[in-house]
Amino acid sequence: MKISAQIAQEIVDFIYNRTGFHSIVCNDQAEIIGDSAKTRFGIQHAGAKKLLTSNTTIIKITAEDAIASNGSIKEGVNLPIEFNGAKIGTFGIAGDLNFTVPVASIAAELISTRLRDEQTKITLIDYVGRLNDSAQETVAAIEQITASSQELASTSETVAASSTRASQYVQNTNNILDLLAKIAQQTKMLGLNAAIEASRAGEFGRGFLVVAKEVSKLAEESRKSSDDIANILETLKSVIETVSVDIQQTSVIAGEQSKALQDIARLADEVQEVVRSLTRIAEQL
Repeated sequence: MKISAQIAQEIVDFIYNRTGFHSIVCNDQAEIIGDSAKTRFGIQHAGAKKLLTSNTTIIKITAEDAIASNGSIKEGVNLPIEFNGAKIGTFGIAGDLNFTVPVASIAAELISTRLRDEQTKITLIDYVGRLNDSAQETVAAIEQITASSQELASTSETVAASSTRASQYVQNTNNILDLLAKIAQQTKMLGLNAAIEASRAGEFGRGFLVVAKEVSKLAEESRKSSDDIANILETLKSVIETVSVDIQQTSVIAGEQSKALQDIARLADEVQEVVRSLTRIAEQL
């Protein structure tokens, strides 16, 4: 984590406005990036370099040291700025050591705190971004599934209606077969009557007797065929009714699933609203 020039300048301006002491902040290269006097930006500070490249934890310049330097250095203190156990910059302040040492300690810790807040903000924005992406993907998936469920429900209703009509057609066919069975029975009776009359006619009715028997035989075969078809249609009707019940149940389930997905979509919208709130909070940090 690096100290931004914006944070550095905010801190030195704050210290100067509250105490009247001029101060500087250096980055991890010992270059001045914050200066309350606004005259030394970009200059590499010797004291900062020493703090960053050695085990030195504080540099104090006493009033006597300042006098002995003939004004080349000023009374004050320099402290390292640490973040997660590493030195990432320095804070220096000029003035009476009785006042500037505690101010420097507070300022260095204040910068570290600002950096931790900045890192937290970056992390929060990253997490919020990921959460927002996931929420949007979830909403899109739910909308797609909901549309499919609604289409399935609609298709199921259509198929169920078709099954009902098919069952009605089977019933109508049964009615026709009943009529054919009656016709076959009547034809058989006519054949029997014709055979009786042909027998009475003796030699003259022999040819007609053959025809009468064939008519009776045809009537019997028609009756059997009608019975077979009726049995097949009855089985088909049973299958159609079972399919119709299953389709109706599927339609109900699809409708319930669609409603559940709509509830989930509503919750996803609420998650997105929370994400937007977190984003606003992160931007205000």
